[in-house]
Amino acid sequence: SHFGQWNVPPPEGAIENGEEQIPGIGLVRYLRTPATEPVYRKVVIVDRPGASQSLIRVEYPVNLVPKDIRALKAQVMNTILGGGVFNARLMQNLREDKGFTYGAYSSLESDRYNGSFSAQVSVRTEVTAQAVAEILKEMERLRTEPVGQDELELAKRYMAGSFARGLEDPRTVARFALNTALYGLPEDHYATYLKRLEGVTAEDVRSVANVYLRPENAVIFVVGDKERIRRSLIPLSMEPFEPVTELDVDGRPKQDDLVMPPDTTVQQVIEKYIAATGGRQAIAKVKGLKVVCTGNLAKAPVKMTEWFGADGRYRKDVIVDGQLLQQIIFDGRKAVERLSSVSEELTGDRLAELALWNSPVPEVDALQPPAQRTLEGRMAMGGKAVYKVITDHGGPNGTVDLFDASSGLKVRRITTQYNYGQPYTVTMDFSDHRPVAGILLPHTIVQDGGFLGVIELIVSEVVADPSFPEDTFRIKQVVDPE
Repeated sequence: SHFGQWNVPPPEGAIENGEEQIPGIGLVRYLRTPATEPVYRKVVIVDRPGASQSLIRVEYPVNLVPKDIRALKAQVMNTILGGGVFNARLMQNLREDKGFTYGAYSSLESDRYNGSFSAQVSVRTEVTAQAVAEILKEMERLRTEPVGQDELELAKRYMAGSFARGLEDPRTVARFALNTALYGLPEDHYATYLKRLEGVTAEDVRSVANVYLRPENAVIFVVGDKERIRRSLIPLSMEPFEPVTELDVDGRPKQDDLVMPPDTTVQQVIEKYIAATGGRQAIAKVKGLKVVCTGNLAKAPVKMTEWFGADGRYRKDVIVDGQLLQQIIFDGRKAVERLSSVSEELTGDRLAELALWNSPVPEVDALQPPAQRTLEGRMAMGGKAVYKVITDHGGPNGTVDLFDASSGLKVRRITTQYNYGQPYTVTMDFSDHRPVAGILLPHTIVQDGGFLGVIELIVSEVVADPSFPEDTFRIKQVVDPE
């Protein structure tokens, strides 16, 4: 045997700027500590406008070294989940049962530095979120339900056959010798492989599934048409403040593809929006407004009521399943937000931001100087050209408004809101604009990213110039929670 008789000196590298350069290889970065899975399950999207399919990866790093006595059991578990057998659960679910794809697979890689788990599939765009949900469900099933004996034996026979066929290739034997030295494996590691494989039980599978299957800590990575898949993926994210991260094709945070149109100013965009809404005179005639929206959150009824009063007074009540979840009252001078039973006075930039949006069409307010708004440029959204305008209200995050370049109407707003002091991004899409008292108001609002999650709100009632009860905008004394 020639194994173990070939020795070569290690490559000599040069240290440049504190990093090692090896001739023929280039820059070498050493992993100082193993990577860890995210604290929360998160969704990452790379946009491919118009794509008919979505490429999906559900993945995360795992701390699994080859010499771990659980490594073989973990491979059996992965074979049952999606490791190459046609009868594997992912294949049976996503292909045979749902008809979403031609193939669905998973891999569980052990490594001396950093292992990894990955489930992968390509599906039609319209079933992207459903496919991800089914992958997560199958991962959870292996953690909670024992596998059947027939299913276990099929996986072990497949692995035994693959092992035996691999021995026909001399490169496999060489790789065994390399792995033994590289990973510090026992000398009889491969000689006892089949015996150890036969000893794996259903309880072993469930035990390692609870260690190495982490659906609650996975990164859901999707390449597809963002406008068609983003909203449906948000409920699958467990990130409390940024449910979806968008990257460009190089893996960097996505920046909008903005083009600055010639001879177009922010004031022109705003004036076109005001004209499309009904014009300054029509808007000025509306002295007060009450808007009621309804929707459903996990089958619980949601009712959101907004009161727009004279002199900038404003109030919003959000009631979920009969309970007041959020209330904001602005009396024209100060504001208070109530979340459940906790009340907080809004000050600083949060008060300044609220004062900017306390009317149905706040852009007509002469108190807002044009310098507060910036036209970032024109971009594409959902097949339409839109203008992106940022309003600076003095805080760390501006408010983003997108206006349809053709109709002039506002179609999206992106704001930074707060939940018990923690910031999070809220996106609101506006559609179905209808005339009310001479002005156009959206009657469908789809909100995502807030404490309500993803919800479609339909305007059920609009009252112009109502008679507000005396205490509508009255702020009760704020009492700090004990």
